[in-house]
Amino acid sequence: MKLRDFSGFRKKTIIRLNRIDNPFNRVYVFTFDKPDGMEWRPGEHGIFRISDVQGKKWRAFSIASTPDEGIIRIATRIESNSSPFKARLRDMQRGDSISMRGPFGWFTIQDQWTPIVGIAGGIGITPFRALLASLEEEETRDIHLIYASKDQHLFQKDFEEICEKNPKISVSFVHDREALTTDLMVHAKKYENRAFYYMSGSMKVNQLNRQALKEMGIPTNRMIHDPFLGYGKRG
Repeated sequence: MKLRDFSGFRKKTIIRLNRIDNPFNRVYVFTFDKPDGMEWRPGEHGIFRISDVQGKKWRAFSIASTPDEGIIRIATRIESNSSPFKARLRDMQRGDSISMRGPFGWFTIQDQWTPIVGIAGGIGITPFRALLASLEEEETRDIHLIYASKDQHLFQKDFEEICEKNPKISVSFVHDREALTTDLMVHAKKYENRAFYYMSGSMKVNQLNRQALKEMGIPTNRMIHDPFLGYGKRG
């Protein structure tokens, strides 16, 4: 982490909801209008706050869109027993507003040449949607994403279109831990410590992936992780 990774933390903005999509099961995608002049680095996240809900009034969500798309897009899983915060978020109407601090963060592109191996678990795919979209016209390095989900794969069509545009980018859609580990071993052997390894998912899943990479001989300074911040048992 670097000091610049937190440069956006003090920025507080009111953003307005444009639409809510429910692509499958309990996964929801929220699209907000992007205020004029707002910029961020793909991979960053924001702190979203609803002041009049019971319990924890904020959640951290990775931004799944790039500034060039002109929107702020986030996604999350909302269960029947999810927190009052998520219930309120799900019930928002078009034009409703919410407070956002940021975006900021460290899950960003480090340079213009190092290969990237991404490891996403479940809803942890959101920052990779922004990262790969921002790199779809760059052909200076290999980029491979391993996306594990027990359900359907969120943003799968977007990733397939990105791969079609850029032959240097590839994505593996897997459904279990075994398939993820097998794919990871192949790419860790191929790139060793010449790549950056990005991990996004729950803290437990990130820990498992970090340990797997260590056992494959990858040093920790080649690992960049984006845990789900501020989440307890009720999300």
